Amino acid sequence: MELVLSEQEKLYRSLIEKSLDGIVISQDGKIVLVNKAFADMIGYTIEECIENFGPDSIAPEDRERVVKIHYQRMKGEVSDLRYTALLLHKNGEKVVAEFNSTTIEMNGKPASLISIRDITERNRMQEALEKSEKKYKTLVENSLEGITIIRDNRILFANNTYCKMLDYTREELYNMPSVNTLHPEDRVKAFEIAKRRNNRDFSTIHEELRMLTKTGGIKECATSSTLIEFEGQWASFFTSHDITENKNIQRALLESEQKYRELTEMLPQTVYELDTHGNIIYFNQTGFKQFGLDTSDIGKSSFSFIHPSQHELMRENMRKTITEKSNSFGNKYTAVRKNGETFPAMTFASPIIFEDRVIGIRGLILDISEPEAMGKALQESEKRYRELAEMLPQTLYEHDTRGILTYLNQAGKKTFGIESLEPEISAHNLVVAEDIQRMVSNMQKTYFENASSRGNSYTAIRTNGEKFPVMIFATPMISEGNITGTRGIVIDMTEYVAMEKALRESELKYRTLIDKATDGILITQSGVFKFVNPAFCEMMQYTENELINKPFIEVVDKEHHAEMLENHKRRMTGETFPAIYRAKLYRKDGSSIMVELNSRTTDFEGNPASFVITRDITDRLQTEEELRNAKIELEHLNQNLEIRVHESTLKLTEANTQLIRLQKENLQSQFEVLRQQVNPHFLFNSLNVLTSLIKLEPDLAEQFTEHLSKVYRYVLENKDNDLVSLQTELDFLDAYIFLLNIRFMDKIVVKVDVSEQKRECQILPLALQLLIENAIKHNAMSKRNPLKIDIFIDNENILHVENNLQERESHMVSTGVGLRNIAHRYHLLEMPEPEFIKTETKFIARVPLKC
Repeated sequence: MELVLSEQEKLYRSLIEKSLDGIVISQDGKIVLVNKAFADMIGYTIEECIENFGPDSIAPEDRERVVKIHYQRMKGEVSDLRYTALLLHKNGEKVVAEFNSTTIEMNGKPASLISIRDITERNRMQEALEKSEKKYKTLVENSLEGITIIRDNRILFANNTYCKMLDYTREELYNMPSVNTLHPEDRVKAFEIAKRRNNRDFSTIHEELRMLTKTGGIKECATSSTLIEFEGQWASFFTSHDITENKNIQRALLESEQKYRELTEMLPQTVYELDTHGNIIYFNQTGFKQFGLDTSDIGKSSFSFIHPSQHELMRENMRKTITEKSNSFGNKYTAVRKNGETFPAMTFASPIIFEDRVIGIRGLILDISEPEAMGKALQESEKRYRELAEMLPQTLYEHDTRGILTYLNQAGKKTFGIESLEPEISAHNLVVAEDIQRMVSNMQKTYFENASSRGNSYTAIRTNGEKFPVMIFATPMISEGNITGTRGIVIDMTEYVAMEKALRESELKYRTLIDKATDGILITQSGVFKFVNPAFCEMMQYTENELINKPFIEVVDKEHHAEMLENHKRRMTGETFPAIYRAKLYRKDGSSIMVELNSRTTDFEGNPASFVITRDITDRLQTEEELRNAKIELEHLNQNLEIRVHESTLKLTEANTQLIRLQKENLQSQFEVLRQQVNPHFLFNSLNVLTSLIKLEPDLAEQFTEHLSKVYRYVLENKDNDLVSLQTELDFLDAYIFLLNIRFMDKIVVKVDVSEQKRECQILPLALQLLIENAIKHNAMSKRNPLKIDIFIDNENILHVENNLQERESHMVSTGVGLRNIAHRYHLLEMPEPEFIKTETKFIARVPLKC
């Protein structure tokens, strides 16, 4: 049984030392044990924790609460308790810890057993999840789209945008019939949507509906709807975008188009439209007059009115406009009127684009026989362009073919820190060196291909050396058919890049936390696995692909099905209750494990789901059971030991009363030692120490047992000897001092300084033990002020046993029996008697040696 007990205690010790949670045991306001996990948690060594850990190691804001909980529990006012508090790390940082405390009995007195878990990262993860949820809520509430959830023609939810759009409060809209917010003429459309939703049509339905405001106004809205699960039931999810202004703009555009047609008819220049084959589809009145045409000429080829020698050039220009979707400026032709007359003309063309497809060409034809009139018109157009460019918030620029800036608007000057374009400034100097070659290459491509450059990214540099990301959109400048430079827009991308970086870092941090977590993490939706982390896969012996879309209930023991389904149902309905419970799960190989589940409701891919953290507690439960059994066996063993010790004491007392008087006097000091060592009080203390060590430090308990055995063996073997060698006495003393150090925990310091030559001298057996016991009996001691005992031999072969004097208050009068026994035994051996001297600071015993 003792062997089994020892193995169990070793297992217990190993579990504590290897526990991932910190474990602390305190008694009488002092720390008696901490494990390495706890020491690492707060950055101290185990010895530093035992010496210094106390209320000061709790953060000031939690200190009073934790101390109060401790004393309430020790008084029995509260039962076992789990709570959270902040610990102070050695480096000054705060550690968020979860305390699980209970009261145990140790050495016959109550003690606190505290399991401490570092939940700093878990709290950070939870905060991140809460921030994500808050961000989602903020996005919904601040969405530019009105959002509503409707079931059975009742509005169950409306966001701020929707409320503002219709001038209602959220409370007014809640449970209102949704039909009340619809224009009467559009309610049939809404009923058709509701009918499709009732038939479980999950498709997204787009529709334009007119909404009624609280005051009776009309809002034209573009709506999209789909079917979602809301509060455990199906409901319609609507997004509504106010397109009233857009509709008004469309109507205005139609009116503008009409005005455009009217204005083009009044323009003194020819306005034309051609299809992709070059056939005329529109000419304004000036065009008809300028070319001598009438409406019967609509549909004819425009090539008929350009000199044949220029047809090939005209085809090439048209091809570029259509295929490259680019504008054509200032192409010169010799135009031909219907009657054969010719005149010089300049055309300006741009593609007509519908649904990203070129369907024709639109432009102007100028009779450049009046160059002054055209020049004036161009100057006015240039002035309007400059005025608009100066008002834009983006950087607008122009530079020549060498890259020298010829124009920079006010926004650009402010962005780059440029006051003036004199002296010449090269656009190449406004980007970092490593981007210059790429910029030159893009500029050359723009020139050679006569094509716009869209969205090239560079790292720009201000005149003060500050760098920032930009995106440049550029197009070539053409004058008289020749490229003279580049014109474009520069957009500062600093805020966008920072946001993109923050999102990437947030995603990476989240993924790292999940993948590196030691606990299993999973997400279930509609009862099946949707996500599992590596720790859960390892715990269950499945691969990720084997678990995804597998019903969660299939790996759960049947006796836990009802509880788990009930918890899931309550959680999905938004009910609040303790989220931690236990269940038995089955691995892939059929073996089972007990796990602790911590569940909460989350959103996964737009739908409600369960977020579950699992921890394998199989070994922990087994250990708890083994510890309970070990405790029972130890209590039984202690009870038997007390009976045996009591019986031995009675036998020794009975035998000693039968000794003759001379033997009694000769062995008086030995009897005193035996009385001190074997009496139940001393033995019980030794056994209590041994019991504590067996539970907490099995290896040290084994050493304690060996030294305790040496002490008793020495007493029994030398009780009949008059003298023993000093070496034998010192060997005994080593074992005895070991027991004292375990018992008094660094409160006593014994220093022995005896040369090897003197160790052959002889001394009364047990004399040193009696002198040390005498010092312990009459002096107070603590870790701060330990009892110090020095043992050495002077030049006269007298053994000194000296201790510092720090007398304790005692309610018992000292009898001096121990010291008198030593003196009397020396007298019987006809040796010089020892001297005992008490000074103001020391107590000195001078014991003669026989050398």
